[in-house]
Amino acid sequence: MGGFFSKPKVPGPSPAQMQREREALAAQQEQKAALALQEKEEENKKIAEMKKVQDRARLARYGGVNLLLADREDPELGVGSSKLG
Repeated sequence: MGGFFSKPKVPGPSPAQMQREREALAAQQEQKAALALQEKEEENKKIAEMKKVQDRARLARYGGVNLLLADREDPELGVGSSKLG
């Protein structure tokens, strides 16, 4: 009766097949990690470019005001000189 209630024995995968599966899984994980790193670098480049554009816009917007408010003898006279030529 012992064989009547037990499950049939199914042979497991061979050690070579298990090794190949592990190697394939490791290669797939490495590929995913490399892709994630590449995407992160591209995102960082985009962020850096956006910051450069924002800095240029900020400088163009407030740069003249900063020059007018700088510590000088007569800031009300403006930035340019009164000499013509």
